[in-house]
Formats: sequence, C-alpha cells, structure tokens
Amino acid sequence: MVWLLWARGRSTEAFWWAFGGGTALRALGLVILVSWGWRRAGVSMEALLLSYVFTLLAMLLTLEYRNLRLE
Repeated sequence: MVWLLWARGRSTEAFWWAFGGGTALRALGLVILVSWGWRRAGVSMEALLLSYVFTLLAMLLTLEYRNLRLE
C-alpha cells in the first residue's frame, strides 16, 4: 500500500508498475502454494486455498485500516 501511494505521487506509469508488481507477487505466491500441495496425499487443496484467501484479506484489510482516516 505504501509503495502504491508513493508511486501514485510520482507518475501514473509508476503506479501501474507497482500495482502490477504486487499482483504478480500474489499470483506467484498462489502458484507456489498450489504446486506445493498439488500431489501431496495429506494436504487439502480447499484448506490451502481458503487459508490463502483469508490471509490476503487480512493483510489487505490491515493495510487499508492503517491508512483509513476517520473525520
């Protein structure tokens, strides 16, 4: 979130590169998680994907809450 605000202040192109970079990092994390659990007998893919989604939501909500300004 901080790098998005910094990039937005610099230029539109920098903002989109920062946004795309963050999206690429999240996609890479998902690919690594799915490839790790793909053929493991004791691993539930549903549980892995749900934990990934809830972790992302918690991280994003935490970042948004830090930047929220109540007036």
